Parts: sequence; structure tokens; C-alpha cells
Amino acid sequence: MNELYDFNSKKDVFQFYNSANSSQKDKYEKSVLQCILVQNVDELHIIGLMLLWSDYIKTGVKKYSLITEVVYSIDSKKIDEEIYNNNLDKFGEVCTRFQLLDAEGKDKYLKGLYNHIQLAKQQKIYIDQNIKNLTSEISDAEKKLNEIKEIKGKIYTEFIAILGIFTSIIFAVLGGFNELKTLGASISTTYLPKLLIFMSLLMLGVNFLVFLSFNAISKLTGISIKSCKCGAGEDSNRNCECNIRDKHPTMYFSTLLFLAIMFLGFGLGALYDKTPNIELGFNQKVLTAYSVSLIPFTIFIVIICTVYMGVYKQSRILEYFKSKKKR
Repeated sequence: MNELYDFNSKKDVFQFYNSANSSQKDKYEKSVLQCILVQNVDELHIIGLMLLWSDYIKTGVKKYSLITEVVYSIDSKKIDEEIYNNNLDKFGEVCTRFQLLDAEGKDKYLKGLYNHIQLAKQQKIYIDQNIKNLTSEISDAEKKLNEIKEIKGKIYTEFIAILGIFTSIIFAVLGGFNELKTLGASISTTYLPKLLIFMSLLMLGVNFLVFLSFNAISKLTGISIKSCKCGAGEDSNRNCECNIRDKHPTMYFSTLLFLAIMFLGFGLGALYDKTPNIELGFNQKVLTAYSVSLIPFTIFIVIICTVYMGVYKQSRILEYFKSKKKR
């Protein structure tokens, strides 16, 4: 808010009125009006405003545009009706004393000023409320627009990723069936144990590749592929205590089936002759060869299971300490 001039007497007021330029008068006029709306104004400044408005007062004209501008420049909460009514009464008394208005004209003029201040104040409150509402709506619209942009960006990357995953699934499945076709074509010349081993290994590879692909899609889309009822998302993965069999029974039992077929192949190769026909008796050379080939695979399975159990137990321990620390 602008500062008022420091007048000590009426002489100072008249001297300012006679010597000030139009820019100084306009600035002072706005300052006095602002003070009239929010604080008690002394008589000297009321006289100063009266001198500036003397020509308008004589003709009954009110400076509505200036009053509106001043009201709009002040916070509506700071405008005090009791204070500006008191200041307007002072203004009316000064106008009457300097014979610019009679008693009837004073009441009419002051009523016009009061009504316009009230109107401008209500208009400002209405405009401020609408601006606040529009600002809130614009902010919400910007948030939604940013969310749409983020979703749009994710859609492209996820679409490309999912397309690549499905491509790998198709190649894996078609490649697996192609290998099965090749094995089927050579079934008459392929030893039964070898056929069972390679077929089970092939199906295990296809099975794991398809599972990994669907797991990748699950990570991208947020859709759970678990059969247990622990939900989806990172929180459900941390809180889920179900074992592999409960989470992915199809994967679990199909893997067991293919492993059983593979071990059956190893067993047939170790116990019987190389011919597809099962014969009684043991073949020591074949038994040694199949046993040697079975040992690395068994070690590999044991290592994988040990690592998995160690990682699983460590993650459970870390989660336990984290939950205990939160409490």
C-alpha cells in the first residue's frame, strides 16, 4: 500500500494541491482511497481527497472506475466496512463544511460511494473465487495431462517389449515343435533313452523360456501370473509366503514331469542295452557312461536349489528385520 504524505496543517494540504503535478495527485488519490478502505484516515487527508474531487462533487459525479480499481487492488479480507463507513462520514462532513454539498446532497453522494464500494467488493470476491476454482481445475488438468503423457510413453515401450516377448514365445514354441518333429522323424533310429532325455530337456527349455516371457509381461503390465491369492505388485511379492508349487503349479508339475521323463531316460540307458527294446540284464559300459553324464546335471540341480533356498531365506530375514525396525 502506498504511503500518504505527511501533512501538518491544512496549509500543507492546499500547498500540495496547488503545486503537485497530475502524476503526484493521481498517486496520492489512490493512496487515500486505499487507506479509507482499510484504516482510519485523519481529516487532513480527507480534505486532500475532497480538493482533488471538488469538481466531480459539485456536479454529483463519482469516480467509479478509480474506486473499482482501488478495491480490486486490495485483499477483500482487509476491507473493513465499519472503517470505510466512518471515513466516508468524515468525507461527507468535510464536503458540507466547505459547502460543496448540502445535507441532502451529502447523503445521496455518500450512499452512491458506499453502494459502489460494496458492489466492487462483492465483484472482487466473486472474481477471486472463480480464479481460485479455475486455477484448481487447471492444476488438475495439468496433472491428468502429465499422467496421459507418461502413460503414452509407457505404452510405446511396453508394446515393443511385449511384442518382442511374444515373438520369443512364438519362436520358442515353433522351435520346440520343430525339434520334436525332427525327433519324431528319427525315432526309428534313435535309442529310446536318448530320445527321452533330449525330448525332456527340450521341453524343459521351452517351458522355462515361455515362463520367463510371461513373467516379463507380468512385470510390465502389473498383472500377476501367480495362482495363489496374494494379489499382484511388489508389496504382494514381499508379503507372499507361498512356495513355488502354490505360486506356479503348472510350471512346477510340468517341470517335475519332464525331469521324471529325463531321469527315466537316464535309468533306461543305465540299466538296459542301447537298443530301444528293453532287455533284462545290466550293461556295465552303458551304466558307467550314463552315470557319468548324470553326475554333472545332478550337481547343477543341487547348486541351483541351494542358491535359491539361501537367497529366499536371506530375503525373508531381511524382511523380518525391516518389519521389526518399522514397529
